[in-house]
Amino acid sequence: MAEAKCKAEGLKVVPHPTNGWWQSKSKPLGKGYDKVDVAVDKHAKLACHAAAIDHEGAVVLVCTKPSTHAPKTTNHAAKTRDAEQERRRLEQEELQEAASVRRIAIGDVVRKHNRKLDDHALFLVTQVFGDERWDRDELAAGFLGLPIPDRPTYDDSLAKAIRAFADENPTNAAKAALALALASAEQDMDSSWSAWGQLELRHLAWLQRNAGYHLAEVERRKLGAAGLQLELPGIAAATRKPKAPAKGAAVVDLASSRAAAKKPAAAAAR
Repeated sequence: MAEAKCKAEGLKVVPHPTNGWWQSKSKPLGKGYDKVDVAVDKHAKLACHAAAIDHEGAVVLVCTKPSTHAPKTTNHAAKTRDAEQERRRLEQEELQEAASVRRIAIGDVVRKHNRKLDDHALFLVTQVFGDERWDRDELAAGFLGLPIPDRPTYDDSLAKAIRAFADENPTNAAKAALALALASAEQDMDSSWSAWGQLELRHLAWLQRNAGYHLAEVERRKLGAAGLQLELPGIAAATRKPKAPAKGAAVVDLASSRAAAKKPAAAAAR
């Protein structure tokens, strides 16, 4: 028998998988997918050398520890991948901290905005931002200080709430338009996977001019990665670690806005 012959030759015999090698710890020697590419004569001298007998009695030479033969490039690639994941994790934390600071500044500017928007301009704004996008509308509602449902349902529409706020008077219309425009840029800026470009550059430039905002180091890096640089005359190009948002800040603390949703609408509007 094949098994007896293998043992007589000093070959260790391991079970042959019934459903393919993909679920087996041992792998056959040879070239190709799910095989160990090591010469038989070289592998025969190693402790991981063995044989498996298939259902037809054929002997298949295998390696019981295929990971020991993994190319060094694979280990290097794994280290590179892990380093990239760690870089993205740290960048994500920085971006979220920067976004918290930035969004407090945005909410302050939006709420203090006292310019008016005529019907024609309001029509243009609502056409541009007419589609409902919860992530953008949630930010915009937060900037305006509007209540945000804790557990939104199908009937909850922040877009409608923003439009109702805008319809109250021309000043509110201008605030709503500004909030939507700023939220449109903000919605992806706290993700390490987002690539920044001219939209983010214009957004930050506007904040520098109108809110005296100073770029965080991570924001400079994201712009630099896109070959962009933002320096405005008369505004210090200070870099600092973003401070945590003030406790209870309704502008960016969405929990506060959601809590406000439980109060009467009139009270929330005040």
